[in-house]
Amino acid sequence: MMHPVIQHILERKGASIPLNDGRKTALILFGGTMTGARGAGAVTALEELCLNKAFDMIFTISAGFPNACYFLTGNTHQGASIYYEELCSKEFISMPRVWDIVDIDYGLNVIKNKKPLDYEALSRTQTDLYVRLLNISTGKPEYRNVKGKTPEELELVMHAAVSLPYLNPGSVELEDGRFKDAGTMDSDMIPSVEDVLLSDATDILVIYNRPYQYEHIRSAGIFDSERLYRTVYRRRIFTRVHRSGDRKERHARHGQSRQIDIWRGRIDTALIK
Repeated sequence: MMHPVIQHILERKGASIPLNDGRKTALILFGGTMTGARGAGAVTALEELCLNKAFDMIFTISAGFPNACYFLTGNTHQGASIYYEELCSKEFISMPRVWDIVDIDYGLNVIKNKKPLDYEALSRTQTDLYVRLLNISTGKPEYRNVKGKTPEELELVMHAAVSLPYLNPGSVELEDGRFKDAGTMDSDMIPSVEDVLLSDATDILVIYNRPYQYEHIRSAGIFDSERLYRTVYRRRIFTRVHRSGDRKERHARHGQSRQIDIWRGRIDTALIK
């Protein structure tokens, strides 16, 4: 028997929100720097199922934000390829470069110029797109809805979303303060899920990239249910890798099969009505 959340998501195949089906479908995309490759593969599978316009809300953390942006603009294959073609390099991550271990500017240049994200199309999306950021003034993480922002504003949000604490110095000035990536704060993992449970979503799909994220999700009162990859199909991620080189091949193999998990909360009506 197919899990109701999976059924409700698949019923939206090929459809575009807003829909009058009585449901509010939400997607949560976790981050994790290079482990974001797993999430990129998962949203690639969702796009191939024609579901990139089917979610009312997408909540993102760290690398989950660029993954969501390529997903909403219908270009997940290009977005996913960034992990194994550009980011597997010393230009992006260099431990000896202690003052700037992760060169965010390099990654942002790839997103803007080499494999350009269509910020114009993103600014027109009907999906409520939330990004989890650390407010420097308050010292607290918060979800910010960037739906309807201009391409220029979205570019700044992208910079803030991937500005890793401790690994990349500085923060980004947005319209009402300075912000940076809140994704590495373990203390925020549970609240980041609980905030989504407090939304009006009826169906929630969570894509996580690391085992400890799973533990935090469970601590928020959510337990695993069906596996979408068992119900739909098991997707091989990064099958278009043609380059050689140990690091590129290793990252490609690491992401070859990634499960997409469906979750139900401790209060059924928080997710399924």
